[in-house]
Amino acid sequence: MNRMKCAALILFLALILGGCSGSRSLLRDYIPAGEVETGTQSVPETKAADRDIYVHVCGCVRRPDVYCLPEGSRGIDAIRAAGGFTKDASRDSWNLAAVLEDGMQITVPSEKDTEAGTGGSVSGAAGKEGLVDINRASAEEFRTLPGIGESRAQEIVAYREEHGPFSSVEDIKNVSGIGDGIFTRIKDHITVS
Repeated sequence: MNRMKCAALILFLALILGGCSGSRSLLRDYIPAGEVETGTQSVPETKAADRDIYVHVCGCVRRPDVYCLPEGSRGIDAIRAAGGFTKDASRDSWNLAAVLEDGMQITVPSEKDTEAGTGGSVSGAAGKEGLVDINRASAEEFRTLPGIGESRAQEIVAYREEHGPFSSVEDIKNVSGIGDGIFTRIKDHITVS
């Protein structure tokens, strides 16, 4: 009997100490550890980070909801938190290795939706029709734009953090080093939320 009480106490303390700044317990059905079957292979849990993010997982998952995950989590972690795919989910509709950002919504479509051309979506830094949202994008996402290297991507993020969100795509020209030439190359690839 004492062993069971001791084990229960250890489990209780582990849950408290592993919390999401006190808020993870407020979210129902979070699966904090282990592996979830995603097909024929299981995927190991990713390493936790210092900060937490919130993502909305919906569509063909077992428990659609908003989940608190460690910063740096990937798409597979969101699916794992939502209990895994349902049997009719289109498992290849989006990148399970994609790094998640705070405030994203991940919609997993059914196979039927995918065949009809209404596939899943991830909203967040990748905004309208795959455009990079300059108010939400990370430095890594800025580097996907033509003419934007690592240092310029960092400058954009630093400018946004110091001056607040951009009001229009043209405002990105306020960042040092982004003139008309670079703006012309990236303007069709960016948006603002």
